[in-house]
Amino acid sequence: MTEFYQVLGGSVPKLLGREKVLASLESHLLKPTPDHVSVIGFARYGKSVLLNHLADNYRAGNEYFTTSLYIDFRHATPTTDEEFRCCFAKSVKSTIEKFRPEVAEYIELTDGSSIHELLDFAFGELNNTGDRLLAVLDGFDHVLDTSNITRTLWDNMRTLALHSSLTLVTGSRRPLRELCASEESKSSDFWEIFYDTPLEINKLEDADWEGFLKPMLDKQITIEPAAKREIVVWTGGVPLLAAALMRELCKETAERASLLQSDVERIAEKMVASQSQLISALWDDCSDEMKSDLASAAAKGIPQNLLPHSRKSELERRGFLQLTGDTLKPACKIMEKYARVRTPGVNNLRGLFGNTNVFEENIQGTLELRFAQIPQVDQTISNYVRKAIRDISPSPRDSLVWMRNIAERSLDLIWEKELPRDRSIPPNWINEWKKSGEWKEELLDSGKRLPRSRGEQCNILRLATGTQNSHFVTKYVTKSTYLLVNHVKSVGDFGQHRESRDFINIGTAASFCMSAIALCESLYNDLNRS
Repeated sequence: MTEFYQVLGGSVPKLLGREKVLASLESHLLKPTPDHVSVIGFARYGKSVLLNHLADNYRAGNEYFTTSLYIDFRHATPTTDEEFRCCFAKSVKSTIEKFRPEVAEYIELTDGSSIHELLDFAFGELNNTGDRLLAVLDGFDHVLDTSNITRTLWDNMRTLALHSSLTLVTGSRRPLRELCASEESKSSDFWEIFYDTPLEINKLEDADWEGFLKPMLDKQITIEPAAKREIVVWTGGVPLLAAALMRELCKETAERASLLQSDVERIAEKMVASQSQLISALWDDCSDEMKSDLASAAAKGIPQNLLPHSRKSELERRGFLQLTGDTLKPACKIMEKYARVRTPGVNNLRGLFGNTNVFEENIQGTLELRFAQIPQVDQTISNYVRKAIRDISPSPRDSLVWMRNIAERSLDLIWEKELPRDRSIPPNWINEWKKSGEWKEELLDSGKRLPRSRGEQCNILRLATGTQNSHFVTKYVTKSTYLLVNHVKSVGDFGQHRESRDFINIGTAASFCMSAIALCESLYNDLNRS
């Protein structure tokens, strides 16, 4: 019976409870003109469980839908328009083959350039036959996070979704338009086709517990009212914690036995120690501000007027805090205990960086400690970085002066490792650039040697570490090192202008120093590559 309370694993757990949410979702679908619906919720709160259940239930068909399909974009996520179209078309084709094989034949997967037109035609044919397909697209945020997906794809999807034969339900962590990686994608009208209010999946509500506890009741276990209250108190309705606790309770409770409050307390206490991985995952999904809120609430509670509404609402929806009178207090005993353990670290962060003044007082020492963790790539560069950190305060603009030196010395070390002593560019580099169309005669002089200009050297390094058109040709240096050295050089160029440096504050200078430290680490790793 513990299989009903699956916590992690390769398969999607069975849906327990959530009757109200499921009914709300179906109210948008089970009507003559169904809505396209966006389902949103925090990580590990049951979106995939609900969506997988929905697709399974509709696969056999009903009076509104002929069948359904389910695609989980969290795995093998498409990274281009063509990959998305192929993935979607493949699933659509295999689904409608079962009831309209003559229509499925129209969808030719080998012709990537016309997949959209073929899908459009197929859904048009399904309009004529009166068939309807429910397409459940889970993990949609993973697709939207890809910058190579363009507005054209979403405009194409809007065209398909206007067919009466296709209804979409998507799953993501935040509203769809907010997740778009580019402003161009955000401007698509595709996002307007969804019902205006996304359906939220949050903590378990009171109405969910009867269904959630049903597997245990089916075992003819009597759950005392105090024991049920204790389950809610310990888990706060957080689905992952509730499933983990119920799994342990099922293991240790015999059939036809009574589950007592003391049983729940004993096993929950054990779970806090044994399930730190699960608890840590929930903790890490919180922002630093929310972690600080949890630590404060665990210590003495938080007057609700001291917390921004957005953070208060999110912590309540997660099941971590609840309002008692005018004070926010822990709603999940497991997270409360974890927050108490983490309080010293949270308080240390708050003490170091809690406001602008203490941030500016402590960031210099923090950078020094971070730089001390990095193996020394070169004595000269190390001296420049230390001077940049030293000059952050009281005159942060002076810190930028050293960035050009850091970038120039980094380039010298790179060319010493990658090029022969005469600094000539290897023929295989030039051949690769010519083959890929990246080559321009003005890149190099007649001797095919490295240019003296540092800007031109950065361009050579950009090509050598690979572009969208050409493969990398360097033996040691990676693209990340190029990006960092190019950034630090740009900062150094900016720092040469006195009028620009007057506007640099400590926070900005500190971020530039952190980039210089990251360059040192990346450069060390590259140059010591075997």
